[in-house]
Amino acid sequence: MKILQTIAASSLSLVGCSGILSYEGPLPSLPPSPAPPAVSCRYATAATASSSADLSGTNVMSVNVGSGALCGTRDNFPCTSVTICPVGSSTGCQTISDILVDTGSFGLRIFVQALNPTFCETLQQVTDDSGNAVAECAMFGSFNVWGSVLAANVQLGGEAPVKASIHLIDKNFATVPTACAQVGTSPQSAGYNGILGVGLKQSDCGTTCETVATNNMYYNCTRAGTCTGTALKMIDQVTNPVALLPVDNNGVLLDLPSVPGLGSPSVTGSLYLGIGTRTNNAVGSATVYTANSLNEFQTVAFSQTYGKSFIDSGSNTLSIPTNSGLATCTGGLAAFYCPTGAPLSLTASTTGLPSGNTGTVSYSLANAQGYPAGNHVFGNLGSVMSFGLGDTAWIWGLPFFLGRRVFVGIQGKSSVLGMGPYWGY
Repeated sequence: MKILQTIAASSLSLVGCSGILSYEGPLPSLPPSPAPPAVSCRYATAATASSSADLSGTNVMSVNVGSGALCGTRDNFPCTSVTICPVGSSTGCQTISDILVDTGSFGLRIFVQALNPTFCETLQQVTDDSGNAVAECAMFGSFNVWGSVLAANVQLGGEAPVKASIHLIDKNFATVPTACAQVGTSPQSAGYNGILGVGLKQSDCGTTCETVATNNMYYNCTRAGTCTGTALKMIDQVTNPVALLPVDNNGVLLDLPSVPGLGSPSVTGSLYLGIGTRTNNAVGSATVYTANSLNEFQTVAFSQTYGKSFIDSGSNTLSIPTNSGLATCTGGLAAFYCPTGAPLSLTASTTGLPSGNTGTVSYSLANAQGYPAGNHVFGNLGSVMSFGLGDTAWIWGLPFFLGRRVFVGIQGKSSVLGMGPYWGY
């Protein structure tokens, strides 16, 4: 799932300045900072027990598609488990299952209902320079998520925990801004306990949010619950935890097996942390496809050029515009493609942007009405492009990953495949 960042028109022209002010004499008396609203852990449930962090050192995270209490109820949801701890501690932690692995976003987001209430209270609320609580609205293609920003130690696989800002999804935190309508409400409605964004960037906003208060992502919230837009230092923004690892920090490799033409009930694969840092994440013969500043590259298919393309494990289909000429389904499956006959064997070309390598991608599309009941993993499921992206967008969703080793190189991090951002396959 791709985070959509929108900046208010008033921020189009910016003037920056910096300097150090020196003051000699007695310090003025300052009023006390307002206390931030408490983390709303009262809405959490004690569904998962606390634990200690695993410090075994492995850089592998198991990824399951079609299984899990929540993810197993949905099609093509790749999920893993993540352990979070209080800052500065590797004990008194909690491991949360059913976390969606998402190469289209950046940072860890967890529904408040997935946390043990007592554990939740140990996490630190991130505040701005005035002591107000920081909250975030993350805008995805079809929904938004709202809630406070917390500091925690995050452990991925057996790596050492790293301190990171995470997003606690909680529609009841303070007052949801008008710009953040249609917010996600619960793990049950979403189909997962949270999202692990391991995409192309180190943080979910970047330098823009450091200087622009009207960024429509970050807000400061007073004790009374009033929230207004705020700029936020990079160090406090919700961070891709992979980028914080001591060694395996330049990206990830998502390796999932292929499935038969009519799908499979479930599959298990691996998310390898780092690219070319160990023998298990060696790049082999992968080709690099660079992404531009919008985290996009180019796809050419059906004699059309789709310049707003991206690779996204958090999208459960191949999302293709209707100008492809493919036959769509009818009735309740009208949002999906239903080519007649046997599954179509197709090819497309992908090209890195702003300039880069070009290669051929082989893929398949099947009739979405012909899958047998009980299967939840499909390598040829296609849907009609939506989310307002138009006829120039193409999303290589979860079917693209099945049977293909896909590398995701993080911006500003170097590997044997080059400097990110890029995809490799």
